[in-house]
Amino acid sequence: MDGSQIHRFIAFVATLGAAVWAPVGFAATVNGDFNGDGYADLAIGAPREWLGFVEEAGVVIVIYGGPDGLAATGSQRWHQNKRGIQDTAETEDNFGGSLAAADFDGDGFSDLAVGIPGERPERRGQERRRSGAVAVLYGSSGGLTTRDQLWTQASPGIPDAPAYLDNFGQSLAAANLGKGRRADLAIGVPGEDLGVESGSGDGAVHVLYGASGGLSATGNQFWHQDSPGIVDTAEGRELLGSSLAAANFGKSRHADLAIGVVNEVVGGAPGAGAVSVLYGGSSGLSAAGDQLWHQNRSGIEDQAEFQDFFGDSVSAANFGKSAYRDLAIGVPNEDLGSFTTATSEGVVHVLYGTATGLSSSGSQLWNQDVDGIEDTAEVSDGFGRALAAENFGNGSYADLAIGVPAESVGGPAVTVAGAVNVLYGSADGLTVTGAQFWYQGAAGLPDSAEQRDFFGSGLGAANFGKSGQADLAVGVPVDDVDTIANAGAVDVIYGTPSGLSGVESQHWHQDVIGIPDKAEEDDLFGLSLAARR
Repeated sequence: MDGSQIHRFIAFVATLGAAVWAPVGFAATVNGDFNGDGYADLAIGAPREWLGFVEEAGVVIVIYGGPDGLAATGSQRWHQNKRGIQDTAETEDNFGGSLAAADFDGDGFSDLAVGIPGERPERRGQERRRSGAVAVLYGSSGGLTTRDQLWTQASPGIPDAPAYLDNFGQSLAAANLGKGRRADLAIGVPGEDLGVESGSGDGAVHVLYGASGGLSATGNQFWHQDSPGIVDTAEGRELLGSSLAAANFGKSRHADLAIGVVNEVVGGAPGAGAVSVLYGGSSGLSAAGDQLWHQNRSGIEDQAEFQDFFGDSVSAANFGKSAYRDLAIGVPNEDLGSFTTATSEGVVHVLYGTATGLSSSGSQLWNQDVDGIEDTAEVSDGFGRALAAENFGNGSYADLAIGVPAESVGGPAVTVAGAVNVLYGSADGLTVTGAQFWYQGAAGLPDSAEQRDFFGSGLGAANFGKSGQADLAVGVPVDDVDTIANAGAVDVIYGTPSGLSGVESQHWHQDVIGIPDKAEEDDLFGLSLAARR
């Protein structure tokens, strides 16, 4: 990948995620047993895949789990030219740009929501380019089926309307936010314009609630910073909805929603970033008691600075301290060096849940200069660009995988190869005890670290089989497959009672025997991931 290709890659990923210089890590929602066999399945997005002569239409590959882990047998290839799927593939749709999975209809099989942020609803012209859509594929005993839905802002009952560069579906999160016993779907629309100015990019989030027939527009919600009761106001270019995570942070038995506002102005610093949290209840999400977190909040270490991008990634799980879920927040452009130099080493904040919701009490700040964290913080590492949380072993609490996709490993010659730091949970929360540092070729991982692989750009965590612990899927979207440049790959590291182990790890790509596709240049296979325990 030469300099011009890197520039195009970064520009492309910026259209799917926050407007930053490097690959955005799509937060993988921990859901996805599509065939109900008790093992997680892995959905992998290749959003730049061509379909015939249709450029960057995008595809999703689903690999099914089992007692021996993931296997190519029965794997599926989904796209908008597949018979039975609504709509047709069009140039730069980017089907699979984001993924989330949960049981939206309550039938015991997980379903898959597929973000199509480049979609033009009703095949309209440039005025609706990248307005976006979300396809939902429903699970069954045989896995995902063509019983599907297609949601856009032109769907009946959905407020607002499709507009240029809305990017509806750029981010997704699924959980039971209230109103019933089924999972619900939050859809990020970070390019949404709330005023009359086109391209203002205030951002918004739609919420569709689950029902016996699947997701429904009935009672849907449309949230933004001008919604009544929401802390702060829309000011333009804030990109609310760039990232999403859903989990129960406290207050009720329902899940809550964390929303990245990656370009929020904080203390006069443009792009400092923030995270808005809405709490769930019996009637669904509510503005009551909502919170706006940023680095100028009391109890949060560090301070808001120009283009930190606090909230570029978010992930939630119970790392310890209480029975509630906790929130990890990536700040990949955080500068640890001089205030006059943009160094972008990156940090991750962790807020812990309580009976009254997220609290800054006991919050943590992690980076590669913390004692016990392997490696050291270096310029443009992007630590925290992607996050995934699950219990990989080594205790009874969830653990945190942190993507460092621009990390250089194996010496200065292997630049931007990428890596993943893993912190393990404990009764006192995340700790450096047993911390790990993963990259291609390390500790049994297949393949080898190569320049500009961006290992760790996407992360997913779930139990695919082999043991009772969760496993870690790592996207390597710019990996070369033999001589095919930037085809992309996914490495899977399996959990054990003592934590993640490279033994029996797997290296998946589209030329693996049994995968219904083939590797092609610039597919970016592995840019987005979704899985479930």
